[in-house]
This record gives sequence, C-alpha cells and structure tokens, in this order.
Amino acid sequence: MPKLTSKQAFSVIYYLQEALGVIPDVYEKCDECDSLFDTDNSGHYNETKGKFYCSSCTHLHDFEETDEGDKVG
Repeated sequence: MPKLTSKQAFSVIYYLQEALGVIPDVYEKCDECDSLFDTDNSGHYNETKGKFYCSSCTHLHDFEETDEGDKVG
C-alpha cells in the first residue's frame, strides 16, 4: 500500500469524486489541520471563508445554526 501525504491522498480522492464520479462527493480535507473527513458524518463548511473544517477543528471557529440545522460560519 503506498504511503501518501494528506495532500496527495486528497488529490486522488478529488479526482475520483469530481473527474470520474466513482465515489460520492462527500470527502473533504480540513483547511485547519489537513485531515480527511466524510461530510455526511462530521465537519462543517464555512460559507463566509469558503473553507471546510473537520469536527475536531470546528470549535476553533464561530458557527451559527441555520434553519436546516447545518452549521455555517
């Protein structure tokens, strides 16, 4: 099994999601700590900053709940 950095791994995941469509478009890379996470299960997108944050890093940023229950920054 090849050893990839989180940047390399996300490049592969992005290509499989966006270019080939072989996996669902639910995987993102945290803009704070660079960890990869499944947006269906954790993490949040900050619309103001245009950045994704994993559930471990959301406490570092201010988010408010929307009517749908999603957190936005």
